[in-house]
Amino acid sequence: MQTGLQLSLLLAVAYKNIIKMSVSSLMEISKADNHRIYHGDNLLKTTIKKNICLMVFLSVTVSGCWTDTNISEKTKPFEIVVVSDIHLRVPGNPDDIFFNNQRNLANLMLAVDLMNENYAHADFVAVTGDLVGCLFSENPYDYQGRGDTPPEVFKRLFDHLILPYHIALGNHDYYVGFDLTTLDHVPTLNPESVEAVWKKVLNIDPYYSFIHKGIQMIFLNSNRGDSLFTICLGFRSETLCQGSFDPEQMDWLESLLNRPEPAILFCHHPPAKDMDTPDSLTLQSIFFSDMSIDKNDRFYEIAAVHKDKILAIFSGHQHQWREYTLFDTINVYQLGSIGDFRSSGENIAVVKIDPNLKRVDVMRHPKTDRN
Repeated sequence: MQTGLQLSLLLAVAYKNIIKMSVSSLMEISKADNHRIYHGDNLLKTTIKKNICLMVFLSVTVSGCWTDTNISEKTKPFEIVVVSDIHLRVPGNPDDIFFNNQRNLANLMLAVDLMNENYAHADFVAVTGDLVGCLFSENPYDYQGRGDTPPEVFKRLFDHLILPYHIALGNHDYYVGFDLTTLDHVPTLNPESVEAVWKKVLNIDPYYSFIHKGIQMIFLNSNRGDSLFTICLGFRSETLCQGSFDPEQMDWLESLLNRPEPAILFCHHPPAKDMDTPDSLTLQSIFFSDMSIDKNDRFYEIAAVHKDKILAIFSGHQHQWREYTLFDTINVYQLGSIGDFRSSGENIAVVKIDPNLKRVDVMRHPKTDRN
């Protein structure tokens, strides 16, 4: 911006000098004898023509510099970092009897250190859900910013990142208790209260989007549909193993994908693998079908229509690294977990995005245990 301002001032000065040159020529001509007036008039015309050409040249040069600078800044490749399934749990809470809460804390601190040491040049960090293992309170007044609740501890530790970060909420971010009898997480019956907690602690909406260097970054919430009240397979009370979306959110997504900019989607639950290929009924895909976005969800209809607009989808939830395509077009990347099962503080993905080529390349942190 400063360079453009300097060029504009330079152009203004040049215009001023050109006008002075033309007026000086006219004054010289007026001093000439009558028999030289015609010659002076031609001289004035010639001078003005030359000066106009110079003005045009300067205008094109300055505007060209301004435009080229903006375009290069907007379209040059950039990097982001993606992590998932932090599952921050505070030692001493009821879930400590079943989960290694201390290890989860250590993994998160390691992940923050690795991102700061290796990827500080990236533009931002995206987290695809399960920031905590369980909230233990859905009352926003229990969160004053200095407590030891899981959301507040997550924020304190994650704020050590050099980079800004953006969040897609996961199913564990809607759990408000842990049943020691059934070892089930207790889901909220009042999702608006939980979302108010996250608004207060992290100042985020349930779902949102922004445009970054010509790319729509869309953070979805796959916990707001019917699956919020659907008991998980093999559990007594735990819900949200499967993902689903509310109608308003899908209307919102469709309106965003009707925009001209390409998009990258971030959500917790992954799209079902191989929805459109012959191996849809593999043993693995059947096993994980209860851990994906509901196959009847409207999400797939919207994604199919806009498959050429969606550059990639990043998700988590299944605690393992997977790469596949949706509708033979959209690249889907599932992240390994930072906390709980199959976890590592090195489960970090580095994403290089080229807005000009509309290309996304994903690299896993070099030392990641490739589970």
